[in-house]
Amino acid sequence: MAVKRIRFIVTGDLERAAIVPSVRRFLPAQTWGGEPVEWMKPQKLHGATTHRLDPTRPPSQPMRQLARAALAEVQYGAQGTPADLVVVLDDIELHNLDRPAAIGQHFRAAMQAEIEARGHSATVEARLRDRLRETCSLHLVPPMIESYLFGDRAALAVAGCADDIAPQLAHADVERFESTDEAWRPFWEQVNAAKRAEKPPKPWWREQCHPKHYLEHLVHRSGGLYTEVLDGARALAALPWPRLPADTRSLAFARSLFEDLAAFFGVANPLGAGETCPLTWPDTRVDRRSLLLRNM
Repeated sequence: MAVKRIRFIVTGDLERAAIVPSVRRFLPAQTWGGEPVEWMKPQKLHGATTHRLDPTRPPSQPMRQLARAALAEVQYGAQGTPADLVVVLDDIELHNLDRPAAIGQHFRAAMQAEIEARGHSATVEARLRDRLRETCSLHLVPPMIESYLFGDRAALAVAGCADDIAPQLAHADVERFESTDEAWRPFWEQVNAAKRAEKPPKPWWREQCHPKHYLEHLVHRSGGLYTEVLDGARALAALPWPRLPADTRSLAFARSLFEDLAAFFGVANPLGAGETCPLTWPDTRVDRRSLLLRNM
């Protein structure tokens, strides 16, 4: 029986270390058709969202490299066998927290440019585009993967946060991450002021919305030192996604990711019913033939 392969392409060390064990626990060992599934080791590239993306500018080299890696995995595969599902996963970052659609626009433009650069015949290109729509997707994490650790007190403990130090957040939905911790306020106000004084200034920067830096602060107050690929990886790998605080309108980006994975397996979304993010998992009434990827 044929094995179905899933490949994540990520831009962070934490995702490379732990995204597969984190999500795999909530999905079956085989697809609805009975094929066994192999979760391949994630491929890590440089982040493509660590600067402000201008919708009027062409995609950057990191964005082109991200699209190139996804296209290569869809078309050829790292070991000569293409993956059956290629999931590109990138943080939105504070630079683009107010404009995630710009990331999707840049990635689509990068993918179009990479397809055209290959110079395939019309027939081969049409087959490649069909395969992209079937097997490749881009998913985003607002503002970064550490946000989700704040949805589970046990995950924070694994990351090194003491039981008597409670995070202070403005929203229950961790995808709208924002700290209101007065003990951290002097730090983030100082960082924000420095960002606004840079040349050119970065008025969009809001350090209070940086989950990794806040987690580092909490662990430091707990008497420890946060290590992303050790403490963070253990916390993410054990994260109970279906138990994260949520209503039907929260966790939309995470629900989109799990909706994509669930569709591949032919099962219900492990996060349950709720709204997905239209950018990364559009309504089922959208004609998928009009999309470039599985989800956009």
